[in-house]
Amino acid sequence: EPYQKLLVDPLSPIIDFYPDVFEKDQNGHKQPWEAVIKIPFVNEKRLLDAMVEGNSMLTPEEQFRNRHGSLIVCTYTSEHSGVFKAPEYFDAISTNYAKAVEIPLEVMELDRSSIKFGLSEGFDRGQHVNGFPRLYFIDFSIRLEKIGIKLFSWPSANLTMVIVPKHIEHKEDDAIFTIADKLI
Repeated sequence: EPYQKLLVDPLSPIIDFYPDVFEKDQNGHKQPWEAVIKIPFVNEKRLLDAMVEGNSMLTPEEQFRNRHGSLIVCTYTSEHSGVFKAPEYFDAISTNYAKAVEIPLEVMELDRSSIKFGLSEGFDRGQHVNGFPRLYFIDFSIRLEKIGIKLFSWPSANLTMVIVPKHIEHKEDDAIFTIADKLI
């Protein structure tokens, strides 16, 4: 509740982040939920500054809930894990084959010096690596064209970057997978 006024109060310093009226770009899609909503980018500093007053009004329970904590990795197990008592509104889960493992947040922290930027030492760009197809080995050209690629059963309305392989010998009746095998 301490933050609600930031989203709805006309005098909120960040009300412009939450417009009542906004443009939708459906980009040829039929359904409104497929649209891209055009709203302004949120300025992180302005958002955090606006939250300062609300932070002090949070209950201890809300403060606890909003903190970073351990990661919990859930995986399937063939052994029944007992009844899981769900919180408040939900029924207990009696058929439970999940195992939860807690991973402390510190495990995810990296020392900046251990992060390697760029290609790994000894990596050979000219080496073919199975399972990692790359355009490095194919002679091709590119062009921008309005070709109507179907995405979610609807042709795209904008330009598409088309990759055109050069010098592929094939017969008209070659199946696409046969042509692909010749390329790889």
